[in-house]
Amino acid sequence: MQANALADQARRQHRTLKQLAGKGVVNYFPRGRRRVFQAEDPERLLSLGESKQQALAQAMEELRKELAKAGMGMATYNLLAKLAAHLPGDRPDTRAMMRSLPHNVTTEMDLALWRAAQVIRAAPEARAASQARPPAAAYTSRSSGASSAPPARSAQGSPTS
Repeated sequence: MQANALADQARRQHRTLKQLAGKGVVNYFPRGRRRVFQAEDPERLLSLGESKQQALAQAMEELRKELAKAGMGMATYNLLAKLAAHLPGDRPDTRAMMRSLPHNVTTEMDLALWRAAQVIRAAPEARAASQARPPAAAYTSRSSGASSAPPARSAQGSPTS
């Protein structure tokens, strides 16, 4: 039992040394049928640490920028909600107000779908094809929620996988 534990430990150590060699922290050379590992210059380890530190600093800066964008969005929404609370009458729907702003992704998508529906309605063949197929909701089993929808079709009309 102890021999197996020693063999496992030796394998883990060897695997770790090979990973360190891959990073350039240690190297090895053959001596007979064995490999002799040797530490590289400590400056190499310092250089590796500094490059990791720079990469982390860059990632943190990117994260700060993204969080600032999200924070600005939340701050804008909260400001709108506070300003809307002072309007006379019933409290207005601030989400509807946000959807009315230009470049709102959800609104842009809804408008694109509306334009597509208008094109389909105006083209007799497209209208007939869309009316021949039941709505997507008909493909969903109400009891299990499982979908039995037919496969999606590519722009050329062939099934996609």
